Amino acid sequence: MSNSRKNFQLKDIVNIQSGTRIFEKEYVEEGIPFYRSKEIIEKQKVNDVSTNLYISKERYNRIKQTYSVPRQGDILLTSVGTIGIPYMVRENEQFYFKDENLTWFNNFSKEIDNKYFYYWLLSEVGKEALNSILIGTTQKALTIKNLKSLEISLPPLSEQKRISSILSSFDNKIEQLKKENNILEDIAQSIFKEWFVKYNFPNKDGKPYKDNNGKMIDSELGLIPEGWRVTTYGEMEDLKNGINYSRDEHGDTVCKIINTRDIVETNYITDQNLEKINIDKEKAEKYIIDENDILIIRSASPGKVAVVQNPSGMIIYSGFIIRLSPKDINTKWYLYEDLKEKGPKLTKYSESSVMKNINQQIINNTKVIIPSTKILNKYHTIANNIHEKIWNNTLETFNVKKSKNAALNKLIK
Repeated sequence: MSNSRKNFQLKDIVNIQSGTRIFEKEYVEEGIPFYRSKEIIEKQKVNDVSTNLYISKERYNRIKQTYSVPRQGDILLTSVGTIGIPYMVRENEQFYFKDENLTWFNNFSKEIDNKYFYYWLLSEVGKEALNSILIGTTQKALTIKNLKSLEISLPPLSEQKRISSILSSFDNKIEQLKKENNILEDIAQSIFKEWFVKYNFPNKDGKPYKDNNGKMIDSELGLIPEGWRVTTYGEMEDLKNGINYSRDEHGDTVCKIINTRDIVETNYITDQNLEKINIDKEKAEKYIIDENDILIIRSASPGKVAVVQNPSGMIIYSGFIIRLSPKDINTKWYLYEDLKEKGPKLTKYSESSVMKNINQQIINNTKVIIPSTKILNKYHTIANNIHEKIWNNTLETFNVKKSKNAALNKLIK
């Protein structure tokens, strides 16, 4: 097969260009999604976009008519900052992108399969090729000029399609698991809202409480079901800021550490791909994660929460994170869902007007409605079963990604 390979410069097999300049003043409240490198990276990882930016539909249509817009099968590549992350445009997807940060590949010739090229960019061979044409010292970048002259060795088109089909099957499985988890999370959240926002938890006859004239009493947060109470997070959980450490630090123990980026990417953290650091065991022991802990980011993406299911070994967390340890483990999933909703809103209590953040005091003083023990325990059992399924899917996703990476570098050379 190697004898039938052909070498090409990218300019001869694909069009490489930037986009039309969009200025910040052109952002609108709703319309056509506008992606920067950050959002493209999130989409490539099959994560939800964390920052929603938009341009008007009228602006998008003008670009479409006079220039062009990304179409199904086109590829965008991060070219400044975090470099070399590709994203392939999906069917019926409408968006535009930040021209300085992303390079746009379109109009692929018959010599190259666009999916194969996408996987080539992800492979070790592709990464080495991109690294060889970087410019800059303090901030590395890929230029269109250098990309056009980059050489790629391609097998016959039929072989390219065979390889991309194999690798696509892994991505399809990852997406399927992601969709299943989204559905499961929606179910958990729907039950939470029905029971604890609308107060339609099952009454003694199994019927919705409030809709069947369940007794409500006054509280400082409004009417709540009889037998429920209002308290603060400080009374429900023990809080502790994460560890401060230097990357040059050398200790006697290897620990896995959770950083803010791990929480930004997912609500369910697996310990397999966490960063490892060397630190003294005595220093680290105060920050070891328990399976019932909830983690919340203090700044950068303040209020974002996550959990670590079945943590094993020495797993600690960084100083930009607060650990919340429920005093009653049966409140874990109730408080987790409550914090998912409230967490990002807590920044309104931040004392800083420049960089919004949250701290222990803000969380400790935040009011929370606590249901009766019977209802809490019932919800915890239901939610725990749902989150167990989510966790199993999360682990399977990790293993599929591992298999995909092994196949990727075996098939693309």
